[in-house]
Amino acid sequence: MNTIKKYFVHAFALVIVAGVISSCTSMDEGYKDFIKDGEVSYTGKIDSLHIYSGKNRVQIKGLFISDPKIAECRIYWDNRADSVVVPIARTQGVDELNVVINNLVENVHNFEVRTFDKLGNKSIPVYKVGTVYGDRYQTSLYNRPIASKYFSPKLTTINFASMDLSTGAYATEVTYTTTANVTAKVQLPIAQSRLDIADFKLGSAFTYKTLFRPNPTSIDVFESVTTTVTDNEIQYLNNFYYPFTRLTYDGARWGVPTDWVVNDAAKSHIVSSVNYGGLDALYFSFESGWGQPAINNGKIYQTMTLPAGTYTYTININATSYAADANDKGYFVVAIGNTLPDVALVETAASTLKWERAKNVTPLIRTLSFTLSADTQVSVGVVTTSAVMTSSTGRHLKINSFKLVKQ
Repeated sequence: MNTIKKYFVHAFALVIVAGVISSCTSMDEGYKDFIKDGEVSYTGKIDSLHIYSGKNRVQIKGLFISDPKIAECRIYWDNRADSVVVPIARTQGVDELNVVINNLVENVHNFEVRTFDKLGNKSIPVYKVGTVYGDRYQTSLYNRPIASKYFSPKLTTINFASMDLSTGAYATEVTYTTTANVTAKVQLPIAQSRLDIADFKLGSAFTYKTLFRPNPTSIDVFESVTTTVTDNEIQYLNNFYYPFTRLTYDGARWGVPTDWVVNDAAKSHIVSSVNYGGLDALYFSFESGWGQPAINNGKIYQTMTLPAGTYTYTININATSYAADANDKGYFVVAIGNTLPDVALVETAASTLKWERAKNVTPLIRTLSFTLSADTQVSVGVVTTSAVMTSSTGRHLKINSFKLVKQ
């Protein structure tokens, strides 16, 4: 019985050994058949391959790191319909591939990159997709709209509308003439809407265009059509619309506007022993009551010399509770000279060119027109006296913007 078991084990072992030998023989024969013309030698493949989009072109970059025998690089595209050969002079370190392929049609292209040594041995392929942009993308671009524009002696402001950032818009370029008669260019990032120009030559035109990159790494910049804007409305006031800029600020609410003369009576808000007035947050404002003192003959105005002509002074009111009665005497005023008349004299003063009472009636836009026969120094602004009726009531006059333009 033991003899039979031993024989069975030996026989089974011989079968396994024979099978292994047979299997090895067949594998060896297949391998020899595969390399019957000699072993294949591969060069090192390109590393860190990148395809950068452009206008009817692409830029191809990569690194040669591992193989000093590389002698050339071949780039194929569109299923090998076309190709380019780039000679490579390897150094001891890392070398860079940097090639621009021109005259490509606007489309998505498949690229294949291989390296070769001097004997013709090639690397395994590296594939990458690249996008080419052209006239089709160009015609889809539009110039950024202008929401508003203000021309004034001290500061010209252009407010641009928002844009669809998926178009690739990244900046708006404005070209204008400076006060020194020099052409200047400035780029406004697309994320910003307001452009302030301190040296714009009044009466001149400016041009602007929007700049696009179809993707962040594009090697080419696309441009919208150029738009020309004529300065046909000179604004003679400075710091004249919301958000008004501040000369001083209490850190919470009240402030004093820049470019405006604010008399002491208008600075009715006392914070930490400092007087503020003229601004509530970033709105032009007079306010009395609700814990604030009365305003008695408060004045806020700007002074300038205007050439002969007819002008309009427009006030866009945000909100007001002025009732135009004995307790609320607020006036929008244009007067000759370097100040405004007192509240009690506005309607009768010889210096007054135009006035209108501030009152809570719609529409909340007031327009005063006046004519000058010669160059004249004038002051334009607001004067007011507003009483405090009770501790729980008050008066306010909040303004969005002013405009002083020549007709």
